[in-house]
Amino acid sequence: QIHIPKVYRELSTENILVMEKIPGVKITMAKEKYPNLDMNQIAELSVEMLFKQVFEDGLFHGDLHPGNLLVAEDGKLGLIDFGLVGRLSPQMRDILADLLMQITMKNDEMVARIIYEMSANGADIDYHAWERDISELMDKHFSNSSLADVDFGGIVKDLIDGAIAHQVSIPSEYTMFFKAVMTVEGIGKIVSPELDLLATCQPFVEKLIRSRYEPDRLMQEGVELLYALTRSSKRLPKVMNRLVEKIEDRKFAVRIDDQDLKLKLQIKQKFANRQILVYIATVFLAFAVYLTEKPDLSANMILLDKILYLLAFGILSHVLWKSFWEDY
Repeated sequence: QIHIPKVYRELSTENILVMEKIPGVKITMAKEKYPNLDMNQIAELSVEMLFKQVFEDGLFHGDLHPGNLLVAEDGKLGLIDFGLVGRLSPQMRDILADLLMQITMKNDEMVARIIYEMSANGADIDYHAWERDISELMDKHFSNSSLADVDFGGIVKDLIDGAIAHQVSIPSEYTMFFKAVMTVEGIGKIVSPELDLLATCQPFVEKLIRSRYEPDRLMQEGVELLYALTRSSKRLPKVMNRLVEKIEDRKFAVRIDDQDLKLKLQIKQKFANRQILVYIATVFLAFAVYLTEKPDLSANMILLDKILYLLAFGILSHVLWKSFWEDY
């Protein structure tokens, strides 16, 4: 369904790129040129293509204007001009999935927190004002609209404008994704006014979130966490000794009177503490799953397996309780 032009490397040089010619017309002319095509399907295909590139491949076309999206007579979608592409690490994809999920859940507090956490410079901002503005923005877009009628591009534009106003610097990889989403949604609604972008992206977001709890990934992340904690625990005594010596020699103390800074530090501390607890629970759960799959376990190992499950779910329940009852 997606046609990427073949590159003829043997005919290409440093100055000339020889590629396959793709048949078709730009997507905004397809309805007139090919009246028998289902334009709703074409619009959904263009959105699905973008979200697959983002959430599954981590590599996406960064310049999806109508001239770079061609529709062939058989309904295939052609992509040209890969001069601008975006790359997203697995961690970045997780953050974007969380952001989109919280937007669909209309959780303005979490939207504000996630965008602040993705800030490139750890901006010193008035967090109360930032959270209030995000809440007003979400109310503006969701108060009189169903999820299907929400202008997602409008939400993204307002979020970016709000970040700029509060001097929250968003890394270019994210802004390129936001631009691509706004462009594809705009094109999609031109050719198919009924396009529901949030509904189209939801399966990709849910799939990515589910993948976080697959045994192989839990085991890998658990091993990485144990390695990081081991390295940190070895360095901690030396670091603390140096810090104590400097404090004793210079006889200085730190006092924080900035209430906004205090609040931001508290937020970051809570977030970090919960991340650590989740990772610890992940380690327990990974080893429990590993033991469960082992045949012929002794009675002691079966007991250990059950204890690990109880510890993992106990920690996760504690984190969820803190998140939903203490914060909100």
